[in-house]
Amino acid sequence: MNRFDLATGQFALFTLKDGLPDMIICAILSGGEGNSWTSTNHGLSRCDPRTRVFKNFDARDGLQDNEFNAGAYFKSAKGELFLGGINGFNAFYPEAIQDNPHVPPVVLTDFRLLNQPIDC
Repeated sequence: MNRFDLATGQFALFTLKDGLPDMIICAILSGGEGNSWTSTNHGLSRCDPRTRVFKNFDARDGLQDNEFNAGAYFKSAKGELFLGGINGFNAFYPEAIQDNPHVPPVVLTDFRLLNQPIDC
């Protein structure tokens, strides 16, 4: 993915190394706070062009699937993004997507096999 800077006349190249989830890009839409949203064959990515930091989302985050369809995108007049994939579509307001800086640790308090407690 390339980004053209009007002020400098320079292109910036973004690849997997920079955080893109896949090089097959299905759509790029502008979202809230100047971020771009890119749908790919391996999820959805939010890029902050100022910091060049990508945040990737996939089916574990609630997406219809990890694979999106080329040309299946729309931005409403109210700013809601619609991105279509192989199992439906996702609709969201970009400014409503917030990162959780305090992800809690996963802790197992009980483990059972065939409904029998297992000591770990």
